[in-house]
Amino acid sequence: VYSIDAETHAETEIAIDGSYEKTEDVFSVTYKSGASTVTVNGYLGVYGFVVNGETVRGPVFVKMHEEVTKTYISEKDWSVLVLDNLGQATKYSEDGKVEIGRYILINDELFYYENNEDSSIYKYYSENNTIEKIKFSSVGYYTDDLDSIVFEEYGFVTFGDGERCFYNIEDVSLDENTGKEKGVVAIYKQDANSPDASSYGFVREVFGEYPFERQKIYGEGDDRREYRINRGSNIIFAREETNADKYPLPLNSGKVDLGTLSFGPSGEKEFTVNGTLLVDGKAQDCTVVGSREDGTLEISVIYDVFSFDITVSYEGEDEEGRSLSKYSITGMQGHSTLYPFDYLEQVYLVSLFYGPQYVGYVENDSGIIDIVQSYDDQANETSRSIDAVFLEGSEMFDSEGNLIQIEGATYVVDEDEGIYKVSSVGDDGYTYKIYFTVSYHNGTHRYSYFLSAFTREQTITGDGYVLKTERNIASMGISLFAKEIYSASLSRGEEEYEYYDMFVNGEDYYYVSKTQDDDGSLGNTRYFRISLTENPTAIIGNGEKELVPLYADNCTVTEVAAKTLYTENNKTYADILESENKVVLLSFAGTIYYIEESVYDENNDCYIVSDGMYSFKISVGNDVAEIEEVSNSEN
Repeated sequence: VYSIDAETHAETEIAIDGSYEKTEDVFSVTYKSGASTVTVNGYLGVYGFVVNGETVRGPVFVKMHEEVTKTYISEKDWSVLVLDNLGQATKYSEDGKVEIGRYILINDELFYYENNEDSSIYKYYSENNTIEKIKFSSVGYYTDDLDSIVFEEYGFVTFGDGERCFYNIEDVSLDENTGKEKGVVAIYKQDANSPDASSYGFVREVFGEYPFERQKIYGEGDDRREYRINRGSNIIFAREETNADKYPLPLNSGKVDLGTLSFGPSGEKEFTVNGTLLVDGKAQDCTVVGSREDGTLEISVIYDVFSFDITVSYEGEDEEGRSLSKYSITGMQGHSTLYPFDYLEQVYLVSLFYGPQYVGYVENDSGIIDIVQSYDDQANETSRSIDAVFLEGSEMFDSEGNLIQIEGATYVVDEDEGIYKVSSVGDDGYTYKIYFTVSYHNGTHRYSYFLSAFTREQTITGDGYVLKTERNIASMGISLFAKEIYSASLSRGEEEYEYYDMFVNGEDYYYVSKTQDDDGSLGNTRYFRISLTENPTAIIGNGEKELVPLYADNCTVTEVAAKTLYTENNKTYADILESENKVVLLSFAGTIYYIEESVYDENNDCYIVSDGMYSFKISVGNDVAEIEEVSNSEN
């Protein structure tokens, strides 16, 4: 006769020279166990368990318990539980709902019941066919490093190593001195191979007295440790007074203090649990992550985009049940994981119209950005960096077809425009810059990024000039397309020409230099015609993707005469190349238009111009322009 361990599935021989009798499908097995003779009734069944990812099935003997085979009624909610002799149970709830489950006998008074939605421990009374669901007040015991023994309200006790057993309050009587109930706390561990096991396969262990003691020494050998009580599911940690003025939370509205922290550690060596943190006097949800190794406990608290390193001093409770535990903050970081805005928008819409179960079908093919910030104990930022993993959908390739990745790069933020800027050197040796904005996506409750531009820096020389360009490779918007110039600089010797714009007109680029006065007005317009040649275009992905090519290392640069005609308010203007008498750039109503067609009407002293979509009439008189938009039909 063998028993099978429920977790390891190992077989243990418990008897030899047994015999059996069969009556229909029921077997009566008799064998020797020590000096005792054991007789059990049951039937042959099939037992299935998973080994190395594969389901293994084999024959087993299923023990029958005729003594509990009957119908039980709960006098509290009038639900009915029907138990058969094979461990199966059918529950009829008070509203008539039928649930199919199973049960395990613990002793002559208790059984464990579970189904797909519920698990509970019941007391059963055979004499009147009634049951009573066990419900106690939660009590936890913790060591200094938060190893735990947690007695849950529905009769389960969980140890820090993950072992889960049953417990009950037994031998209950009234204390003559206090008039309160007293008894013992009994734990039931399933171990059919133990010589102390009952006929149901459980070993009864007296944990201690009831009411629960404030301190408890528990365990054997090296595992014997001191535990202190905590009533309730969470431990309340007050902020250590000497630490209370350190590491305030930096919010947009100002720095605010952090107060009491409460959470329920699982007792496992690594745990992640929900908690509550007092932020500026208000209770807020947080996440507590802990790990314990060789007696060293490391804990961090995550709130919003901030993570706080903390130390805890667990002291249990005083005689009145008040927590004596404290915590201190020893470090603070900001950590934001950003997802592409378009991806989060798709996730939100799929969840809204089709249901959250379909969100997994939405693919993030662009990548994520992680922003990390460190702070001192007064919440002043001490360092900042970005890690980013970009995927093919981002189209953020270098000139050789390698995706750009960012690891620990420092970034800057343009506070006026809210644009984040970070640089990285590609595998091709060129410097690439990423410009993006950050926003909170209300539909998915996550932070998003919007790629304004992904550019490549390149230095080109010619005719004594040095041209440095930032050419756009990819972006999420439509305001800047691939191959367009994002920014540039031009110099000759010691002279640098202040950058205003650079654009294509015909087959040439024009570098525009303007100075700006304190009142915002522009002056000293200079135009440079630049002839650039592209290297051959590389193609990747089975010919599906053309990369933005590099420019050749040399170019030709020629300064051309240009003048700027302003309107009377000096807010609208047109740039005219004098040698060709054509308008190439127009600023109108706050928008820059790059002119593709320009015709001068000598009779009316005006220019009719178009950027391919919009047309304008520029009237000239006494070097002052009058600009108006005209319809294409008028033009």
